[in-house]
Amino acid sequence: MRKDRSSRDVERDVGIFDYATPDVAGFGGALKVTPADFQVNELRASGEEVSLDSSPLPEDAGSEGSNVRFVLQKERLDTLGALAELGSLLGVPTRSFSVAGLKDYRAVTTQEVVARDVTPEAVAACAPPPCLRLGRAWPTATKLRLGGCGGNRFRIVVRGVAGGGRRIDKALRALKRRGFINYFGLQRFGSGASVNHEVGLACLLRRYDDAVCKALSPPAGGRTSSAELEAHEAWAVGRDARSALRLMPRSRHLQRALLARLAGEATDGGGAGAGRARQPNGWSDLTSDACRDAVLSLPLPHRRLLAHAYFSRLWNIAASERLRRYGVGPAREGELVWLRPADLPPGCECDGCAQAAAGGGGPHAYERGRRRRRSVHIVSAAEAAAEVFAAKQVVLPLAGSRTLFPRDEVGSLLRRLLCYDGVDPDGGELEVSSDKEQPPLPLLGSYRRLLLRPRRMSWELLQASSHETHRDSREMSGQLPSWQLPKGARREAVEGQRMEAAATVGMLDASAEGEATCDVAVQFDLPPGAYATMALREVMKTQPPPARLRHIRFDP
Repeated sequence: MRKDRSSRDVERDVGIFDYATPDVAGFGGALKVTPADFQVNELRASGEEVSLDSSPLPEDAGSEGSNVRFVLQKERLDTLGALAELGSLLGVPTRSFSVAGLKDYRAVTTQEVVARDVTPEAVAACAPPPCLRLGRAWPTATKLRLGGCGGNRFRIVVRGVAGGGRRIDKALRALKRRGFINYFGLQRFGSGASVNHEVGLACLLRRYDDAVCKALSPPAGGRTSSAELEAHEAWAVGRDARSALRLMPRSRHLQRALLARLAGEATDGGGAGAGRARQPNGWSDLTSDACRDAVLSLPLPHRRLLAHAYFSRLWNIAASERLRRYGVGPAREGELVWLRPADLPPGCECDGCAQAAAGGGGPHAYERGRRRRRSVHIVSAAEAAAEVFAAKQVVLPLAGSRTLFPRDEVGSLLRRLLCYDGVDPDGGELEVSSDKEQPPLPLLGSYRRLLLRPRRMSWELLQASSHETHRDSREMSGQLPSWQLPKGARREAVEGQRMEAAATVGMLDASAEGEATCDVAVQFDLPPGAYATMALREVMKTQPPPARLRHIRFDP
């Protein structure tokens, strides 16, 4: 029988160990009890929040472009799944859509989408399923790129919080003032936090049979539906791609795409191997060429995301190592920091192409050159001794052909991890197509801040929701956060809830710790590629900090 791993084990598998505020106690609680508890609204580059009634951008007004831009709200569906549903409804392949970010599955998310070869009238006439809602649509001449938005506005309710009102307030104030470790969240790594980065490494090494094996193996941890377990069993026992495809849940897009290719099913992915059908009839027919054909049939952006998941895990490991060695202290000699060109000292060593490299980093590039031109600077011994740069300025690389490595123990660790896995530290490559004559795509890499602080952060304490409410219901009984109230009632409700919150704080502080609970509604902005779950992990602290004495061993 398969034994699920604890959430602590899953986090450690992808390099998540530490906290930026280990001296501040967490208050526990539960996230995403219902999708409505986790609301995400994309921010345009101008800072304007995207909503279902968002107006066209000024540059799009009166546009006669061949693309259409519209607002998409989804629930219980990830972004790739939502685009697949829309493609079926509008009669266009998934590759016709572009988005600025990939949003959570168990959440209510709102973002803009650009579709090629689609009219605003077609979008308006579309009848999506209940999990999707479409807002206004207008013509545009541009398309979106991953990471090209202004970030996201999060509105989140943490349920069943305990520990006392002052403890809750102290933890949230520490997050607002001191920030959190900018880890890549578990969503980045797929089901059971053990799929995407392993498949990505196999793609980088061009071991496509390993990529298929990793993708179609049962998740090692987390909750898995019985249908998905049956699909994995059908594949494991008889390599029956058709039966496994029929059983595999629609939300498992990677697995379904590979199974469809292996079963000879038609796909709309537009990948490199499109147009040639194979029908393997068991393990003996599952040749290396068939696996290569299946993997390369995935759209190139999807394969880039898989490769980036591998580099994301290494970034997490490097961030944990930095925290283990130096805590949140100032930048040390050899570390990398973001600087504006005007702040660069004369004759410094820097990566003047940092803003260009960020463009190759996919969804995790934090700084984009067109908005904020910066360079990466290597901290000198004199600067480290004078504590010129704070920890909030430190960045770590996602390895690529245009990124620098820190010239310290953390940089050495990154290089050794890459070499241990067989990846060139100076830049990995992905095959673009099944045509071996076509040159591979180099991965440029990017940089990511070690620490982040949420912007425009506020919170309120709510009366605890009913524990008898079913976890899968859309809403919970109990007090609503202010953003879920009608606009006309918000001001009066907020004032009333402040008084009730004060009473709740007094009640919690007067009770024994852990006996009384409440709900906490928090909202804040984060830049593109940052994970709200990692920000809230900092205040919830459901996993204890690790022991300080640990190290990574490289077996011969």
